[in-house]
Formats: sequence, C-alpha cells, structure tokens
Amino acid sequence: MNKNETSYWPEIQAWVDSLQTDYQQIANLASGGLALFGAGSVGHDAVNYLLSRKIPVQCFIDNAPEKQGTEIQGVPVVALQDPEAASAAFILITTKTLPQEVRLQLEKQERHFMTFNAFYVMDNFARYTRLRDQVFQDQGSQVTLAGLMMAMLSNSTQYCAEIMDYNQYFCLPHFLNTDDTFVDAGAFVGDTAEKYIWHNTGMFRHLYLFEPGPKQFQALETRMKRLVAEWALEPHKISMVKAGLSNADGWASFSSHQIKPAASTFSSHQMLDSETLDNVQIYSLDSYFEQHPPASPVSFIKTDTEGMELMLLDGAKQTILKYKPKLALSTYHRIGDLFAITEKIKTWVPEYQVALRHHSPNLAETVLYFWI
Repeated sequence: MNKNETSYWPEIQAWVDSLQTDYQQIANLASGGLALFGAGSVGHDAVNYLLSRKIPVQCFIDNAPEKQGTEIQGVPVVALQDPEAASAAFILITTKTLPQEVRLQLEKQERHFMTFNAFYVMDNFARYTRLRDQVFQDQGSQVTLAGLMMAMLSNSTQYCAEIMDYNQYFCLPHFLNTDDTFVDAGAFVGDTAEKYIWHNTGMFRHLYLFEPGPKQFQALETRMKRLVAEWALEPHKISMVKAGLSNADGWASFSSHQIKPAASTFSSHQMLDSETLDNVQIYSLDSYFEQHPPASPVSFIKTDTEGMELMLLDGAKQTILKYKPKLALSTYHRIGDLFAITEKIKTWVPEYQVALRHHSPNLAETVLYFWI
C-alpha cells in the first residue's frame, strides 16, 4: 500500500458527484428501460440486487452466442443488436471490469451506460462509510476499503494495485501460529496449505483440507504427498476431504471449468462448453466435526468457496461460537458479501476484531480477517 486513506476520499467524492445524475436516473426507473450487459456471475448478482430494490430489468445483453436466447431470473438474454436491447434507455455493465470491446460497442452506438460496480457503491455509500467509521479500526483496512471503492467507481484496476498486499491469508501477525488446527475450505490444489506450512515452518496441530473438485482434489493429494516428504510431516495430522462445505450435508452439482480450474464452482449458471458437471458431496462444518471430532480446538478457518461463503458460515456457526477461531474469509465473489459477512460474524461474536485486505491487482482476492 502506498497511499493513506484520506488521500482517496477527495477522489471518491469527485466520482460520486460526477455519477450522481446517471445514478438517479437508474434508481428512479420504475417502468423498465434498464438492460444489463454481461450474463455471468456479476449479472446474476446484479439482477437479484436490482429486483430487491424494485428496479425492473428489461433484458440482459451478452456477446456470447451460447447465452443468447436463455433467461436469468425470467429476464431474457439477447444480443446488443436485438430490438429488446435497442429499446433500453440505460445499460449497466455487469462484468468485473469494463472490457474495451464492450466500451467500444456501446460508444459506437452512443448508448448511455455505467458499471454496476459504480452503481452499487453509489447505492450503498452510507454502508461503506459506516464500515470505515464503525468497523475498520486500523488504517490498512480503511485504505483498502477506500481503494476498492475507487476501483469500482472509476473502473480502474490502478487502485487495486496500489492497495495490494501480496501475503494473502497470512498478512496479519495474529494469523501466524505454529500451534493451529487449520481448516482450509476451498483448498483447491493445496496452494494455501503449502503457504501455511512454509509460514509456520511445518509446525501445526492438524490440517483439514476440503476440496470438492475431482481434478483439483487429485492435484491436492499430489502436492500434500510431496510436502509430507519434503517437510517430514506426520501424515495423520493432515485430513484431506473430497467434499465441499455448505449449510447442510448432502450432494450438489459442481461445475468444473476445464480451461480455468480456479473458476470451478457450485453454480446454477448456464453451462459452457469448457465446463463439466460432477455430483459431489457436501457437509456443514458443524456436522463434519460432530462425525469427526477434532483432536484439538479449531483455531483458524480460511474460506475461498466461489460465493458459497455465507452458506458455509451458516453451517459452521456452532464451530465458530464454540472455538472463536481466527477467520480469513474471501469476500469478492459476491458484491454484497463484504457487508453480509461482516454483519453475520459480528452479530454472532461481537468481540471479534475485523480487518480488510486486498490481494490481487484486480477486483478479486479481497479477504475479511476476524480474530480475538
């Protein structure tokens, strides 16, 4: 981080002022006329949010032919040239960033548009300032929050790079401990587990590594076998669980992305040619530990579960209340998770301290940290 929090706020206020007219036009739409450009995960979140605000959505626009002709929440997905899209008075861009291709398309047609990220910051400005003033006590968190707001308002990843902390999950001193029972929810291929082992020089009480993806779990097993040999670890202190974590036990459809394995997720979105569907087991963390009691208190839970964080937390409530572990919770998959996760955890355990850090040069890898 190379800025302080106060240096961002004049820029934030300038952007808020410049976008006010467009924001008011969208917020006051009551009879249609709004289109969303981008029928991916951000679009799913956006349509749900807008409908909750009683702002009707006329259609989705998407350049992908395989998405055109489908529906999301009853809203049709069409091409930009479709009459339904042509009649929209305003377009919200529902992608994580504004691709140059999309900008050129809309500017060529002289369409009126802004990003959903910017609209969301405008619509929740009071909630962001409450986080700054009432929840985040350290300057690092306040700088991170302000930088993320600037990135969302301006559609510039420059601000993400300015606030980026390279040491994801282990950037705070409270999260380094050689005596942890560590739960990695969304262990992927074991990359975080390896970082954990390195940071703690191979010392820990137990590792619980949950990963539902078949291809990812195979890679996780391969990596952990290597780490056991390299660090002379005791294999019985590592539990690899081929399952996801949610709010209840059962089975769920898991979409495995063949080109970008890190994008694999539990999802109901339109399947793409690059994805395959697997039926995988899921547990609640509370249920798992009822069936497999931990030998020592759970002291650290990390989650990166592609938008399943809130459901996972509901299924881990008793574990959190019992042990009050350190929590490192990804908050970037769904735009409202920053508020929802903070409110949920602070309601359960008011004495938790909270910090926010960002760990990538774009709008991904934002993590909330809780500890006592």
